Parts: sequence; structure tokens; C-alpha cells
Amino acid sequence: MVAGPTAVGKSAFALRAALELGGEIVSADSRQAYRGLDIGTAKPTARERALVPHHLVDILEPDEEFGLVPFLDLARRVVADIAARGRLPVIVGGSSQYLFALMEGWSPDRVPPDPALRESLGRRAEADGGAQLHRELADIDPEAAGRIDPRNTRRVIRALEVRARSSASQDAPVPPPGLAGGALCVGLTLPRAELHRRIDDRVDRMMEAGWLREVEALVGRGYGPELPSMSSIGYGELAGHMAGDATLEESIRRIKHRSHRLARGQYVWLRRARWLEWFEADEAGIQLAMARVGERLGARC
Repeated sequence: MVAGPTAVGKSAFALRAALELGGEIVSADSRQAYRGLDIGTAKPTARERALVPHHLVDILEPDEEFGLVPFLDLARRVVADIAARGRLPVIVGGSSQYLFALMEGWSPDRVPPDPALRESLGRRAEADGGAQLHRELADIDPEAAGRIDPRNTRRVIRALEVRARSSASQDAPVPPPGLAGGALCVGLTLPRAELHRRIDDRVDRMMEAGWLREVEALVGRGYGPELPSMSSIGYGELAGHMAGDATLEESIRRIKHRSHRLARGQYVWLRRARWLEWFEADEAGIQLAMARVGERLGARC
């Protein structure tokens, strides 16, 4: 498994490891699952996908729902299938919750959405603030509250919804074992200034590659910024620019700022993972990480 903050070089490392070690890549990115969100999600290119099989990429339309439960169902099947064929599953992604759930064997509640309850909680969040809802969640489910940023109102509402609707169900499935015990989990890191420079350079390259045109095409097909898929960093900002809410330069600055903030949040998540082995994402660190992967695989043979 390969983890780390946005733009640190996870995909390049995963591709290299898969090529050298006979692997197939399993995406743990919540946005790369959507067709048409290519440039802004740093989706693997057609050439990269021709070199190495990639799984859980381009499996949904932008208006389809995707979340932790369907991801785990799909990822666990794919990982088992790859291993059964004698290949190496290389899990990579920036969705920290997905990685933790897969590595630690989470068994999330399979509670269907309750639109009326969501709307009610949403109105309360607007009136009282999301922090109040988070305090209520902490009173009834401290463990769930501890995993959720109080500012992430959407996730707080979902946790309250699950809590409200799952109490009647007594038949919770037994969680499958996590993968962390048998996997080498590589964490890639960089000094903050270097990571921010990489983030900014990547945003500039994405714009040069036609990111704005990509968003225009999505909006033209009816996929607006209100969709969860379009909440990915950059899509809302560029859609806002198209609507006249900001200049292109202002939108790009906001994208870079949000990406810096995302990287900080990803570190907060990943620093909790005792199963990660950290390596610098420079050439020397990448060589060390590759050697460690080879050593680990050799020990298992």
C-alpha cells in the first residue's frame, strides 16, 4: 500500500513498484472512480493504464453515489482476485478514510440514506453551526466523533444518520481482517515547502492540460458543483469562475490554498497509522522504499 499527501508522488511510486514486481494497482481515491474527472483528480493516463492494470478507476458516472461501503466491497474483492492470480496488489490513493478502513478491517454501518433526516440536520447545521452537531455526535458516539473533523458537516450528518437508524439492527456483520498485518505500507513525505511547491506546480500543469475545459464539459453535461463528485478540489472553484463568482486567477489561488490545507489534513490522518513506514519522496528515499518492498516480498517467498 502507498499513502501520503496529495502531489507527493504516490502514483508514480505505485506504478514503478507494480512494473518491477508484477503488480496491479488498486485505486483508493474517492474521485478517480468517476468518469470525466480526469485532469483534476490526477487520474492515471491511458499509457499508464496500458502498462499496468488499474482497478476502481472510471467505474461510475459523476452523478452516481460512491462511498466507504461500496469502496470496501469492491476493493476487498479486487485485492483477493489479484492475489489469487499470483499478482501483487498495489493499493494507492489519497482518500485516507478509505485506506484506514481497508488496512484496519473496518465494518461500517450499511444504513441507507434518509433524505428527510439529512435535510432536518442540514437546516440545524445552518442555524446552529456544524460544531453543535459534532458535539451531539460526541455525546452519543465518541469514537465516531473522534474520527470526524468537526468542520466536515456532511460527514457529521451522515454519522448522526447512521446512529439514528442503525440502533434497531442487531445483526452487524463480522468485520473482515484488515490488510495491514500482511502488507507493506509505504508512506511518502516531503518537507512542507517542497510539497507546497509540487502542489502549485501540479495545479499549473493541470490548468495547462485543459482542466477548465474539462469542468466546462462536465457542467455542460449537467454535472453541477452540487454533486459530491464535483466537490473535489478545483471543480467547484472552476465552476464558480464559469458562473462569474471569481476570476480565473482567484480560482487558481483558492485551489492551491485548498490543496495545501488538504495535505495538512492528510498528514493528520496518516500520522496515526502505526502500520505505515515513512520514506522521503526524493530519489534517495524512493530507492530505499523500493528496496524495502523487495526485501519484504523476498522474506515472504
